[in-house]
Amino acid sequence: MNRFITYGSVAGALGFIGLLYFVASPNAREVTIQSAETFSVRKENLSGPMKNELDTLSKRAHVNEENLELVEEDRIDLANLTASEVSQSYDLKNSALSVSEVGFESAPPVIVADVNDRWLNIDNGYLDRHKHWHQAEGEGITFENFTNVLYFFPVDEKFSTVTAVCKNRQNYSEILLYSDGKKWLDLNQGGAELYSMTLWDWYDTVAIRSGSQTFIEHRTPKLARWNAPIEGALAEEILRTGTFDIFVEPNQHRHAGVVISKDEKISSKVRPALNLKATVTIQNVDEVRGCFDIKKPSVRDLSWQA
Repeated sequence: MNRFITYGSVAGALGFIGLLYFVASPNAREVTIQSAETFSVRKENLSGPMKNELDTLSKRAHVNEENLELVEEDRIDLANLTASEVSQSYDLKNSALSVSEVGFESAPPVIVADVNDRWLNIDNGYLDRHKHWHQAEGEGITFENFTNVLYFFPVDEKFSTVTAVCKNRQNYSEILLYSDGKKWLDLNQGGAELYSMTLWDWYDTVAIRSGSQTFIEHRTPKLARWNAPIEGALAEEILRTGTFDIFVEPNQHRHAGVVISKDEKISSKVRPALNLKATVTIQNVDEVRGCFDIKKPSVRDLSWQA
């Protein structure tokens, strides 16, 4: 029996949900609503070398062949709906990483089954059946554990090559990364922290690697605007190499900022939140390498001086 497992953003039941945030350093007012994407996976796509890797992938995802049956009754099936029926378009200032349609379709069914299981049953036994990537009390939260244990889907190709814009402001400077005309990442110098990074989505975990430098931040998200301090060495490596790897783990309880139950996820046909990875190249890095030459103090630095 063919299994069609497809995902679309919320339609109808959740309606138009707007989230307005006031954030400081750098100051911004952001509205975040995810646009829809619809994908499908067929079990027959698992062929050739992919079959040989099934056992390894199953162990990494902490699932087995029996989990494939979970999606027969609990799947989110939008196969009979068109994209226009399950999606809305929004003209937003910022965007977030999104999955590659080809990369999703080529994922082994056992991985997609695990995605369904985690998304629908995160509060209904999933965590009891699966070993988490880190231990309780934060032990084991390392770049290596995070990136090696979980399965990450590749992002849309448009995020692989980005354009950077330098903005020098009175109290801070920022390098903004754009893909397809929309900003999705800020590299900040000054403001609340000496160096920080900003993304837009409800992320539990973000990990970044550039050259010899790595970074990881793991916490329960409070806002759609994810922001965390980073080491200056990581910012310097990103500007030196012009490239970095990024891995993100979205929160499994929220959609567009709203905490929703399993029944709501199914009835509203909300697409699962996917772990994503990308290798990003800044195509005009030479134009922004000097953006942070004049260092701006952080709020913390100023408070210490006072």
